[in-house]
Amino acid sequence: MIIMSLDESAGFANTNSPVFIGGILYDDHGIQEEGEKERARIKWYYKQLFEKSGGKNADQRYPKGLHSGQGADELVPGVKAEVVKTLPEFLKKGTCYGKEFSSTLFGNTIKEPKREGEYYIWLVLKSEGGMQDENEIEPQFLLREEEGDNLYYHMADEVLEHIIFHNPVLGKIERLHPYIATRSSGWISHQDAAYETYSRLGYRRNQTQKQRNNEEKTQFSFMNGDVYRTLFTQKMMYTPCYPQIKEGEFNICSINYNNEKANMEYLYLADSICSYLGDTHPVHGTVRQHEPSQWIGEINTLANDMVVGEDHVLLFAYDRIDILFSNAWKAYEKGDYHTALTISYKAKEQKGAFARYYQNKWFLLLENKMKQADDLNAWKQAISHIKSNIFSNELEQKRELFIYHFIEQVMQKYTTEECPDEKRRLLYWFYNLGISLYSHVGDTKKAWECYEKCQDYFGAVSTEDILRCKNQSVVILTDSFQWEKAREQAEQVLNGYISLKEVRYEIACTSPNKSYLPHQKAKSQMAQVLSLYRNAKAETYYLSALEGMQGNIADYNITLSYLLHFYMDMGWQEKYELWATKYFGNYDKPLERLEYLISHSFCENAAYHFTFGFYVFVRGLYLFEKDQIEDDLWEILADIVTYIKENGKNNPYVERWDTLKGHPSYLICKYMRLLAKERSDEQAEKLYRKYDKESHKGHEKIVNAIEIFGEAEICHITNDTKSRDAYIDQLEAYLKNPDHYFISIAEAGDIPTDPERKYQYFANKFTFMYH
Repeated sequence: MIIMSLDESAGFANTNSPVFIGGILYDDHGIQEEGEKERARIKWYYKQLFEKSGGKNADQRYPKGLHSGQGADELVPGVKAEVVKTLPEFLKKGTCYGKEFSSTLFGNTIKEPKREGEYYIWLVLKSEGGMQDENEIEPQFLLREEEGDNLYYHMADEVLEHIIFHNPVLGKIERLHPYIATRSSGWISHQDAAYETYSRLGYRRNQTQKQRNNEEKTQFSFMNGDVYRTLFTQKMMYTPCYPQIKEGEFNICSINYNNEKANMEYLYLADSICSYLGDTHPVHGTVRQHEPSQWIGEINTLANDMVVGEDHVLLFAYDRIDILFSNAWKAYEKGDYHTALTISYKAKEQKGAFARYYQNKWFLLLENKMKQADDLNAWKQAISHIKSNIFSNELEQKRELFIYHFIEQVMQKYTTEECPDEKRRLLYWFYNLGISLYSHVGDTKKAWECYEKCQDYFGAVSTEDILRCKNQSVVILTDSFQWEKAREQAEQVLNGYISLKEVRYEIACTSPNKSYLPHQKAKSQMAQVLSLYRNAKAETYYLSALEGMQGNIADYNITLSYLLHFYMDMGWQEKYELWATKYFGNYDKPLERLEYLISHSFCENAAYHFTFGFYVFVRGLYLFEKDQIEDDLWEILADIVTYIKENGKNNPYVERWDTLKGHPSYLICKYMRLLAKERSDEQAEKLYRKYDKESHKGHEKIVNAIEIFGEAEICHITNDTKSRDAYIDQLEAYLKNPDHYFISIAEAGDIPTDPERKYQYFANKFTFMYH
């Protein structure tokens, strides 16, 4: 049974000062009668304080001497002072002034058994901003934190969310005994503005009475048994994947400080904890003088000093950072680890004291829970999610790398020879994902390491999986300028598919059909290798692959974009125009093509990844269609980012688009800078130089090499040979760095020293889609 008590720190009317709801959880570890024994121990503890404060027989004034207010006992100040001195000792050890709990029977002192359960302190503390964002639309009156007692209601709802239904420390709570203090207003005159507010919000009138001068005043009930039962019921109904609270006993009432037999010791303890943490403290001073962001560290320190460890303090914030954690935790509970880690990544970018606290406490706990999880299906789904994001408009490379590195820590515990096939397959798919991810950001060294790890698990996957993986390795070899090895590997993969067809026909009298996608992708990969050599045979492979990809729009468009880049690199304008018209929806005018690309990129089931499609468009425009750039088209191109954002308002796909970032945005920026220079548009050239710098942050290896060569290329085209030669020297040094994995360049001994010939040497290396 988990015993919970709830009280609040006063002052909710002034939400600029620190306010919180708090209390205790007592875990009786399933021991029968332990909760009742602890209630008796709490009463004994308080009576020790009464005797210390008021002398002999002072304990007979219990519990009135616990609470200040109208008609309060004179013992209150002394008792509260003793609470500050002794409460941590009692919560940790169950003792008071070093004495153990004892009772009296027939005049004899009986030493009671030691405590079997343990205490947790919990709090929900409001930040300065609360949950509402000043940039959002004004919320409805029932949601406004400043209306009536809405803030308390919202915070109480969060208490149930974190402390009962989604407790990150205790897990599922199936047996619960809550002691919850109700909350009411003071006596309010019918002429007060607050009276109208509470009436409009539908709060229940407790009672009405006439006071001095026959003025009628009313007391409103804010949080009572009906409200809490409704909150509990809603949580239980809308948490279907988390069934709990199979039994319990609910005590929801106003705290009675006048009757010892009221059995409200757990509520008294909640009151003492709220006073201990929220009022003037002899050591920490008047903490309420601070703002919540200054106070959260102090209240956390105080709470940790009261219990046996940091994991026994459940301090949450009524702040927007908590929305992120709540969503992340629920995703974790459902086994959606990719979403949980996506939110955790986003949380790391949040600023402020509350965000730092959550980062260091709750998100760290969440990540540790996932690292310990041995849920293969959950990790498979997370890996699959990254895979599907790599070539989508949803891709945020830094985030996916963060998630990949996180999963890698989990995968390391599976890398043993005794690992069963199911886990070996998972390891294969994980490192196969690494090939795609690292190739995408241009880190060829890490991509190759992943390929070598995949080879260790080839025995756990199919022949087709092995061929696909080898086909992926071709990208690594080309990106590291190992073109001959890439060509050999690509040919081996193609021959492998031919052999596979023959074997399948021999065994099953059937072969994969003509549109067998992996085979067509292998043809496309072979064509890309030949494109680097500027070998005309590449065209044959591209056309054959496209014929087999009919009906598969995404892969067809990707392969067609490769063919168009090949035509551009070869200078074959007529063929480019023919196939570019097909690529851009059968439009032949540049403006129409651009509008078609945008409309088919930012939509559900998009046919294009905008950045890759725009790269085709801009490069073709610069190489073949400069004379077709009208002023209305240039007005759009001069800042394509602003144009898309302004014309895509309320389009969720545009809202998620992260502007010109990632591969191949730096190449787009190069061609846009060249076009801007030709039109003498300094503002556009400056803007795309800025986008260029932003586009490849976090990229590595081949991407940085392409960027350096791109600068040299611009200088070459604009006849700035001095700057060009400086960039080429920088490029040579970069490529020869052994850490960058450009083996063929690093080992090359025939790089010319003459500047003109050296530039041409590297221009022959940066072909196809490398420039």
